[in-house]
Amino acid sequence: MDCLFSTLIGSYYLALAGSLFSLNGLIVVILMTDKQFKTSSYKIITNLCIACMIQLSSQVVGGVMTLSQSVYNYYLDRIFGIVIQSGWFLYEGITLTLAVNRLMVFTCPKPIGNTITNLLLSLSWILWVTTAVILSLPSFGVTYEHDDLLYLWFYDTSAGSTTLYSIEPYFDMSIFAIVFVVYLMVVGYIVKVSTESSKAEMRILVVAIVSFFYDSFFTIWCFWGPTNLMDETSTFIVFNSSWIIECGLFAALMPIFNAAVKKKIVGMFKRNKKVVVSTVIPF
Repeated sequence: MDCLFSTLIGSYYLALAGSLFSLNGLIVVILMTDKQFKTSSYKIITNLCIACMIQLSSQVVGGVMTLSQSVYNYYLDRIFGIVIQSGWFLYEGITLTLAVNRLMVFTCPKPIGNTITNLLLSLSWILWVTTAVILSLPSFGVTYEHDDLLYLWFYDTSAGSTTLYSIEPYFDMSIFAIVFVVYLMVVGYIVKVSTESSKAEMRILVVAIVSFFYDSFFTIWCFWGPTNLMDETSTFIVFNSSWIIECGLFAALMPIFNAAVKKKIVGMFKRNKKVVVSTVIPF
């Protein structure tokens, strides 16, 4: 029974993480190859999707570990633990960058806004490198194995990890609080200036705000949520599933609220369908 359960959950993790990894990759390809998306906003979104792909790569490996009920190797577990946790901090930095960029659209000349955007993006990647280095130290780490259960990436029990665990929720919520205040200011500007360009900004803003609220809920639930509602295994599965979904939410919302991205995706699938048909049916 335990083997069947771990097989089902591992397959579910693999399917979900793999699908969302592919979706993020598709969005990245579209934004990087089409000239209409060569703006600072879409540059940030591209980086955001890459941050999600970094985390999802570890989730795919975690799915394999759940299937086999083994981390295989200490160093494999340690490396992908560092990858996913540093990827999360990168995601937070880029989320803040996107919020500030939305505000810069209304308050700063374009050259200044682009400079600030590039600076914040650089700082986000520096944060990623810094957290990866810290997590690589002997007294720090993130593991997939907790109490002989393999369903969730989380801090191990080392002294440094315990310290990070106590600090991270306040760091996360501080970032999200700043993001929330910035978005309130952006909404105020959009209401004040009702133009076609502001409507276009609103579409990106809606995606960002929905993603922001989910991220905030995810953080609060993981660190301060009630732990007595489910058994340990179920809690791990819910937390990890929420993390996987968080990594794909922005990419999933993009085609829904952004007509240009949706059109590109539909066009790509139509071209692929024509290629398949012409290959199968000779003329």
